[in-house]
Amino acid sequence: MVINISAVKNNDWNFIAGEINTIIPIIKSKNKILKVIIESGVLTDDEIIKCCHIYNLAGVEFVKTSTGYAEKGASIHAVKLIRSLLPNTIKIKASGGIKTYKFAKELIDAGADRLGCSSSVQIVAESLLEEKK
Repeated sequence: MVINISAVKNNDWNFIAGEINTIIPIIKSKNKILKVIIESGVLTDDEIIKCCHIYNLAGVEFVKTSTGYAEKGASIHAVKLIRSLLPNTIKIKASGGIKTYKFAKELIDAGADRLGCSSSVQIVAESLLEEKK
């Protein structure tokens, strides 16, 4: 699910908490997992911190940085911040703007567990070249 950006920007944290606390029991009752996309590229650090706090308490399985449609996608800073706030049981999926092996590796080193890339073939090719060095 994608968070309600309008609610975040309006500091309506009760809405954000109420939404996830309504959805998560339904997801869990069906033995499914929930990945929450926060669009970190359009959020402030404080907003990311508040989102992570709410989603940690709710028990989501994944926090994803971006849908890939926002102006700015994944960043090293956002992944490091998110990882510092969440337990290792909550996975991080970095996505949005990942086009090189170097950037992909930096995101993994920063704490991303998974990557969402439309340039996967290029990234794997670059990784093979790096291994030969």
